[in-house]
Amino acid sequence: MLLLIILNCLFALKIVIYFFLPKKGYRSKNSAPIAAPIVNDDIEPVGVDIIVPMFNEEKVIIRTIEALRKIDYKKLCITIIDDGSEDDTLHLVRQHYEGLPNFNIIHQPNKGKAAALNNAIENSSHEIIICIDADTLVKPDLIDKLLPYFKDPRVAAVAGNIKVSNRSNLITQIQSTEYTTMYNYDRNLFESVNGILIIPGALGAFRREVVYSIGGYTSDTLAEDTELTLRILCNDYLIRNAADAEGYTEVPASLKMFIRQRIRWKVGTVQVLSSYPFSHPNKILLFLIIPYNWIFGMFLPLITPIVDYFVIYQCLFMHDFSLLPAYLCFIGIDSLICSAIILLSKERPLQILFMVFQRFLLRQLVLLTYITMVVKAFKGSLFKWEKITRYGEVQNIPETKTRPVKI
Repeated sequence: MLLLIILNCLFALKIVIYFFLPKKGYRSKNSAPIAAPIVNDDIEPVGVDIIVPMFNEEKVIIRTIEALRKIDYKKLCITIIDDGSEDDTLHLVRQHYEGLPNFNIIHQPNKGKAAALNNAIENSSHEIIICIDADTLVKPDLIDKLLPYFKDPRVAAVAGNIKVSNRSNLITQIQSTEYTTMYNYDRNLFESVNGILIIPGALGAFRREVVYSIGGYTSDTLAEDTELTLRILCNDYLIRNAADAEGYTEVPASLKMFIRQRIRWKVGTVQVLSSYPFSHPNKILLFLIIPYNWIFGMFLPLITPIVDYFVIYQCLFMHDFSLLPAYLCFIGIDSLICSAIILLSKERPLQILFMVFQRFLLRQLVLLTYITMVVKAFKGSLFKWEKITRYGEVQNIPETKTRPVKI
């Protein structure tokens, strides 16, 4: 009963946070201009480097590059960096694109994604860098959507809006709803207090000088994108969310790949959150963003499926329904939050009809992830980076009638 009370209180708190955070842009007393405002015009456009790290991406890399080549921008350079691929990825890229103007192909021995990104940044030359994953499909107007945010000289980075391209089965559809109701909406929401904790590796834009000055990406964590984002915030730069700069990613379509990805995310997030200096003067991070991610990102996903099983067992086998009202209240609050976000996002309303079932199943998948983490910890393989297999199910950006969330 106590756990249910705690759950209901926490989800009520989540509603308060969602609806009562300030809607105006964040203004830090310490934020100072870090560069001249970007003024983009036809005479002297701002230089942009798009960086794509790849490792064994032969099934998806060509479609990704073809989408990038549709971007009509005068001062653009595309850099593809191969991190020691063991399949035909590098051969395919060289066969199709080697020698093209403003197109760089870099090869390095396998050192990890962070090292590959740093290598590409080191070899870049333009003011703005855009990092995307090898499976991310973008629209031709991507740069037009991202650059305006850099007119504010205090902005160091801009997060893209990640959507699921392969809604082919139940697991991918659950993740699509999750991306909309959790990750993307949270970024849109916490932008108002400069509290975006994750610039997604699938699509993010940065001032090159800022990334370079704070040391680039680190290989010391499984969540290099989250770690870099936190360092940017700790250095009192501003991060914005470009809800209309969409990137379509291929999410895991099998249970094995889903768990593999989530273990990396969970372990990496714990590594990053644990490293935050509690003596840091940024009170928004200390008292809101970091606790929010510990509670709603780590703690609740662990205890909610346990509550599910306990209530079901009590009702079915002990014929005790005393906890059912509180449990239904929790389910109702959770579904209400998710349904409201889906409606605001103009996603397919049919998603709402399956909301309770999808949320229940997602909780069990996350619990299975935690169980697998314990097993891997005993085997000594918890901190190992494991590759997610791509299948190239979607070759073009899906047709969509969605629009950015307005809050």
